[in-house]
Amino acid sequence: MSKVRVVPYKQLDASELLQCAHFRSSWQKLYERCPWSTIFQNPHFLDIWYDTYAAFYDPWVFCGYAADDELVGLLALTVSRDGCELRVAGTQHAEYQCWLADPEHSSVFIEQVFIYLRQHCSFKTLTFDCLPLGMPLESECFRKNMCIGEEMNQPLMELSDSRRISDSLKKKGNRSKLKRFEKNGKLQFRRINHSTELPPHFDDLVASYDLRIGALAGILPFQDDPCKKLFYLRMMDVPGILHATLQSAGERLISFHLGNTNGQQVCLGVLGYSPFFAESSPAKFHILALAGELKKEGFCALDLTPGGVYKERFATQYQKTLKLRVFFDRGRYLRSLVSKHSRTLVLKATMGFGISMASIQKGVATIRRFNPKYLFKHCVDFSGTRLRSNVYLFRRDVVTPAHQLNSLERDRIQHLCAFAAKQHIPNGERKYFFQDALKRLEAGQHCYTRVESGILVQLGWMTDQASIKLAVADGQFVLPERSCMLLGFRFHALFSSSNCFRDALLQMIFDAFRSDQTERVYCSIPETMSAYRNLVESLGGLPSGTLLETLSPATCWMENGALRHVPRKSLRVA
Repeated sequence: MSKVRVVPYKQLDASELLQCAHFRSSWQKLYERCPWSTIFQNPHFLDIWYDTYAAFYDPWVFCGYAADDELVGLLALTVSRDGCELRVAGTQHAEYQCWLADPEHSSVFIEQVFIYLRQHCSFKTLTFDCLPLGMPLESECFRKNMCIGEEMNQPLMELSDSRRISDSLKKKGNRSKLKRFEKNGKLQFRRINHSTELPPHFDDLVASYDLRIGALAGILPFQDDPCKKLFYLRMMDVPGILHATLQSAGERLISFHLGNTNGQQVCLGVLGYSPFFAESSPAKFHILALAGELKKEGFCALDLTPGGVYKERFATQYQKTLKLRVFFDRGRYLRSLVSKHSRTLVLKATMGFGISMASIQKGVATIRRFNPKYLFKHCVDFSGTRLRSNVYLFRRDVVTPAHQLNSLERDRIQHLCAFAAKQHIPNGERKYFFQDALKRLEAGQHCYTRVESGILVQLGWMTDQASIKLAVADGQFVLPERSCMLLGFRFHALFSSSNCFRDALLQMIFDAFRSDQTERVYCSIPETMSAYRNLVESLGGLPSGTLLETLSPATCWMENGALRHVPRKSLRVA
């Protein structure tokens, strides 16, 4: 067994090492000859990441040297500034995480690194989220060093058969969806080679991506991470690291993708699209167009990366990869090992009854999100609760050009993301709000928002679709043709005065009547907002009935300077 001398470099020492020309040259050579290296171990990629996140993470670098002082192993790690978290450099931005080494030195090098971390550091675990293909995984080495691997499928979309893509685009359903895009102008798909080529409204697409992830998990990747956007922009300006594409119809942006190049492949990364085009499946068409573009550029495959059921429809083959967890605490290692084996036995037993793996995983995820305390607290409030709202009718003569105010902005998705800015809001409440907002946008509603000091302080919704129905006590309230409805008003306590509501309402009514097709504007005001109901009547609103709306836990009100959870009005699209 070959000998390897491992030297750890921490914080300032690591920073100085990363700037050393001789070390960088050795690093680049090791990167080029390591069979399993990926773009995420590339010196240029990690340079950008370390520099961008310098305020939050310190570099830790482990170097392995042979007898002749040649660099034969390297593991780039990072430690959070509070010293509590040890992660692989690149964190979640590095799709594939590993160490670089010559194959004959790999096991010796990484074993010495693990021994050092166990003996000299207080960290409990280190996780490699996804190991790249081709790594030499010696079970004896991992067993001795208390490692647990979790196998994952890595879907690939091979680009050798271009007819598969063209045949998909020729399908009748897909052709009709493409025509919907073209109603807004010529459909274009283009590569972005530098951050200066990004269109002015690109931030709105990024906010759309945040909103969609917020609806799924209650987090906003770009807003919650102040360095994320800068990190991608800086990668975009260095050739060979990031592959960026944009799809648009006329002047309207539809979708975008930011994925790292990895040899002859491109990794599926950040894929976002406008909710206003959601019914036309913009993500699907972007992936198909991206595959065609990559084939033209000489790439052999689109790496769909592990995770995400939707990727199965595009995958042409699957490869096996591994998530590796390294434990430096024996008790925690044994508990995790028992838990893993228990899950395996349960999965095998349930699959014997014909229950699919996907169903099991979905059920487990649901159970993990289940919070008995939260359910007990709110079950009484939500069970059979109704909210009565008064509907008022406004005619065109109630507004004048003087009501053309600009206190609210229309369809600014960035403003919706500001709902959770600068305030501590429970993850569940954030998710409920973003789910509600996303459903409204995808149903064709328009949001009117106002942001002050980076916080969402006013919100209202307008729908002009006659097909939308609201649940009521005695049937359905059908929005008449050539009319629209204003609803879903939310106000921060500091902006909830009658004057603020009056200005917001008049601006939305004025905007609604800008269209010659609009003859009536309806406004829905809950009975609990009695002060606003009186104001609506004083502005000329004619009582036109009531709605008895079913309540379900899905949004938040802004009260007393904070965000309070309340049920939302059920809204159904016919």
